[in-house]
Amino acid sequence: MYKYIHFYYSTVILAYYCVCLGFITPFVLEKIMGSTGAYLLITSITMALMSTGSGEVMAVSSIIVYDIYKVYINPFRYRLRVALYRVL
Repeated sequence: MYKYIHFYYSTVILAYYCVCLGFITPFVLEKIMGSTGAYLLITSITMALMSTGSGEVMAVSSIIVYDIYKVYINPFRYRLRVALYRVL
């Protein structure tokens, strides 16, 4: 898409270092969709960051519960629950 815009205007729109830094995505979205494209890009980046953060939190909580709590802190809870069911 950038090459099409480049040929359409018949000039260099972005410098080489801007393309290498990754400025081409917001540029193309802004040219295609106007300011809405820029807002959509910001929204999608925010959603990706939130999703990654949520996955990291879930991973850490699972490690704490299954590898630390169930093994070292409360290893005999299952046996206690089975004994309570047998008494009742």
